[in-house]
Amino acid sequence: MKKKISVITLVPRSVRFYAGQFQDIFGELAEVRAYSTGDGSVEGIEPSDLYVVSTDAFKAEETRQYVPSEGQVVEIQLTYAKDVVRDLKKIPKGTRVLFVNISSQMARESVTQLEQLGVNQLHFEAYGPDLALSEEEACAAWGEVDMAVTPDEASFVPQGIEKVLNIGHRPCTPATIIEAALRLGLERLLEERRFQNYMKSLAPGNYSFEQMFKRSRQLESRFDILIEILDEGMVGVNERGECIGAFATLQRFNELERRQNELRSQLLHKGYRAKYCFDDVIGRSQAIGRTKEILTRMAKTESPVLLIGETGTGKELLAHAVHHASRRSKGPFVAINVAAVPENLLESELFGYEEGAFTGAKKGGRPGLFEFAHKGTLFLDEVEGMSPAMQVKLLRVLQEQEIMRVGGNQMINVDVRIVAATNESLEEKVAEGSFRRDLYYRLNALPALIPPLRERGEDILFLLEDFRRRLGGSFELSKEVREALLCYPWPGNIRELQNVVEYLSFTGQSVIGPEDLPPTFQAGLLREGKEEAAPGRKHPKEGGEESREFWYVLEQMYLASEKGEFIGREAMLKNARDSHIPLSQREVRDILEQMAAQGLAKVGKGRGGSRITLAGRRMWEERV
Repeated sequence: MKKKISVITLVPRSVRFYAGQFQDIFGELAEVRAYSTGDGSVEGIEPSDLYVVSTDAFKAEETRQYVPSEGQVVEIQLTYAKDVVRDLKKIPKGTRVLFVNISSQMARESVTQLEQLGVNQLHFEAYGPDLALSEEEACAAWGEVDMAVTPDEASFVPQGIEKVLNIGHRPCTPATIIEAALRLGLERLLEERRFQNYMKSLAPGNYSFEQMFKRSRQLESRFDILIEILDEGMVGVNERGECIGAFATLQRFNELERRQNELRSQLLHKGYRAKYCFDDVIGRSQAIGRTKEILTRMAKTESPVLLIGETGTGKELLAHAVHHASRRSKGPFVAINVAAVPENLLESELFGYEEGAFTGAKKGGRPGLFEFAHKGTLFLDEVEGMSPAMQVKLLRVLQEQEIMRVGGNQMINVDVRIVAATNESLEEKVAEGSFRRDLYYRLNALPALIPPLRERGEDILFLLEDFRRRLGGSFELSKEVREALLCYPWPGNIRELQNVVEYLSFTGQSVIGPEDLPPTFQAGLLREGKEEAAPGRKHPKEGGEESREFWYVLEQMYLASEKGEFIGREAMLKNARDSHIPLSQREVRDILEQMAAQGLAKVGKGRGGSRITLAGRRMWEERV
């Protein structure tokens, strides 16, 4: 279904030009309509998915008269075509040029942008009809001007200037088109040839460069206005006429700045603080020690950190510790589980919203978590659950360090360090196309693998003792239970261990025996060790011949390799259950170890999965 775009400007001639630009670029993806406040056509404006508005179209209080409060708004920003800049650079050095636009302020901004683009060999003067000079004053002011340059506003060129160069309407910046595409969910447009050709036709620049120019032009215009409205001024000079002093103008915060400053100064009292440090990470095993050592070094940098580990391994605790050990430790620490928030709420949760942005929006709007995390750390848990549209927005924040609230029209600068966590393979998500490759490489700057509990050995008992002490338990473990705990695979990791300790604390037994363990733990232990405990346990090799289970595991890896994928133990077990083949975690591990020793497979650690080797492929193909 086509998106509807309404383009609104003051001058009718301008709106037809910009609407034509948008229609050419968006093509069949959008229906573009043109409205002008100058000729009153805006009175008949129809509801649209996006409103593209020029800076001179409305007075501040008029916007909501024509644009719905929940409507998405993009402000038109302008640049120059490459050939226009090239032609202007050919004008002889020192030429006096009168730049004529619809207002003197817009003329000043246009001149500033040209100079920043390298057209600085000319002596520009800015002019607009709002200066209201008499004919005599105009002749006196512009008598020595060699020529006039105007962006299709030749009717405003003062009389007496014979040479006029009409450079045509200034085109929209790439930033304007990009912002419109992102708002409409049409990111694919940015990869199409028509947008790429449009980019090539413009004077060199990039997205962040355009934003910088926007601010510099606004500041220069405000300075000119300040000079014009001052009745008196003071300049300090010495006896040689050299300036020896300076003055500064202090202004009150505007409303938006005041609210942001109040918000950020109150954060310390809102609970957005890191609660844990690396000393709170309990364990003496080499695996967790190595992880803490790596993360301690990573914490000293400003790059994003990606924590990779199974559910329940303590990723959030380690995220707290990374923030606590970083240079941002005095700033806020804000956490959100991305997968737990519905997609339609996630954008407003992360970026905030303005008053009236949607039905139910709070009066005065609400800041998002990026604003709460300013000068601190934002922890994104289960980042793999983010939708493609939100991935694009997150990528832009990481690149530009600025956000726009839902329903807003102002960019807000944020200084946030990202720590993300996942319990799935993002490489597989990228290969499937459900996770953006460019965002993956942004987040994966500093990856850290969190070891599962089953790989941490004696840490299981250290953690159990810590949980027992916190819960006030007074039990002891029998030798059989200790061995069972160390052999158990702990699919729920530390979270499951904590649940077991809590259960044991309420058994009322002073010495815990195997019969006192939780029913779910006993069932898992039986599944894991049933075959090993039985007298006739099947082994991967019996009598020199490979077992049925051996061939099944080899087949699973062979089929995965045909798809160009790895396969993990959990996937093999699920497939075995679906095929009614009795197979346990322990058996799969034993078989994989045997295959690795024979050079038939490469066994990955954690959730990385295993893959068949060439020797393994030949063995399977010969059997078939």
